[in-house]
Formats: sequence, structure tokens, C-alpha cells
Amino acid sequence: MRQLVIISGASGGFGRAFALSISNNKIPLFPLSNTKYVLLGRNIQSTNETKELLLNQQDGCEDQVSVMQMDLSNVDNVKNQTKDLLDKYNGVYDRVLLLNNAGDIGELKYVHELSEDLNLVQDHMTVNVTSCFIINSLFLDTFKSIDKIIVNVSSLLSTVPMSCWSLYCTSKSARKMMHEVIAREHKEKLRVLNYQPGPLEGTNITQKIKTSGMSDEETQKAFSNMTYISTSDSADKLCKILSDDTFENGSSIDYFDE
Repeated sequence: MRQLVIISGASGGFGRAFALSISNNKIPLFPLSNTKYVLLGRNIQSTNETKELLLNQQDGCEDQVSVMQMDLSNVDNVKNQTKDLLDKYNGVYDRVLLLNNAGDIGELKYVHELSEDLNLVQDHMTVNVTSCFIINSLFLDTFKSIDKIIVNVSSLLSTVPMSCWSLYCTSKSARKMMHEVIAREHKEKLRVLNYQPGPLEGTNITQKIKTSGMSDEETQKAFSNMTYISTSDSADKLCKILSDDTFENGSSIDYFDE
């Protein structure tokens, strides 16, 4: 079976961990030997580092991994780059997986503080919601007749309100619903999952939480005292969920769920 895996936000963090986990042979879903990996990232140097880590897992697979620099803040570029990418691989593969992982945490402020610069709101929604809409739409339109999996990297905050996290909560909620609707619209040859990876150590989000100084002291204290999990552990959990393939289509599963 010829397979294709497309990962956004692959320059580090959970995107990198997922690429390394799903491509190895612990859970033989998308082994590097018969799967093409396309890694999308804003930072091309870091994305190339992910590529090298994948290739270090298995010799002779240099042609199996490609990288593409993609800035999700420019919707025209996202549309054109995504279309060119998908057209290139249309008709080549029997099964394809898309991991919608890329996104930004946004400003950690009270809602009334965001009125100082409303462009922050628009920019955040462009990166986290609009670009995801574009990628999903083109993906579904291109790969109509083959088996598909779409995984949205979601968050507990898609359903739980948190002070100073209005941008993040809003965009994560919108993305969650977007993927639930997709699952309802496409009942054949498509599996959709909203995966909540848990509080992850060593990611850009974690760094911003620790250094931003949120306006809400209670929220800041909660995150400061939180126990974080490794990206590799969470990625392995997602691979196990995909391998078991027992989840309800369009459902949400958290790292801590049994």
C-alpha cells in the first residue's frame, strides 16, 4: 500500500514527536519504508532537522521525506502552496493522513485588553482557523476516492474556559467543531479525530506560558504548578489510538483518557 503523511507544525514539539513515533516500526501504521512524509513548518531549518531525525531511523529512505516552508499567516500562500502540494500527489497514493498540528497560542490577556490591538485577534484566527479551513478543504477535494485520516491537534481548552486564554480557547473550539462537521459530511473513506495531547513539555506554548506573565494570577499559578508530559509519550498515545481504530468518527480523545 502506498501511503502519504502530511504534518503541519513539523518543525518541533508535538509535530516532530508524532512524525518520529508514527514512522518507526513500534506500531506499523505508516512505516518510512512505504510512506511518503511531507513536513510543513514555518521555520525551514527546524523542519529540516525533523527530516534528518526521521531519516536517522532507517537507512535508504532519503526520497521518502520532503519539507515545505509554510507561513499560515498568509492565506493566499497557504492556498497556493497547499494546492500545488496536493495536486502533485493526487492519484499516487492509496491512503493519506493529515495531522493539523500547526497553530499559535496567541496573546495571553483578558478580553478587554485585546481591544488595544484588534489586529492580534484577526492574525490569530488566520493562523489557527482560516488556514486550517483552507488546508482541510483542499485536502478533501483532492483525495475524494481514497482512504483518509484527519487528526486535529486539539486541547482541553476547546471546551473549558480559562481566563486570559480567550484567543486560544476560541480558536481551539472552532477547530474542534470544524472537524466534527467534516466527520458528519464525509461518512465514507474518512476517519476524523480531535486529539488532546495534554500539557506538553518543551514546546513553544510551554515556553510562552512560563515567560509571558499572564494578567490573571490564578491562571498563571495553575500553569506554573502543572505537571507536563513529554511530547513523545503523547505522540505514542495518539499512534496507539490510530492503530486500534476504535474511536467514534469525529470524537475527541484526551491523552489522559483510558
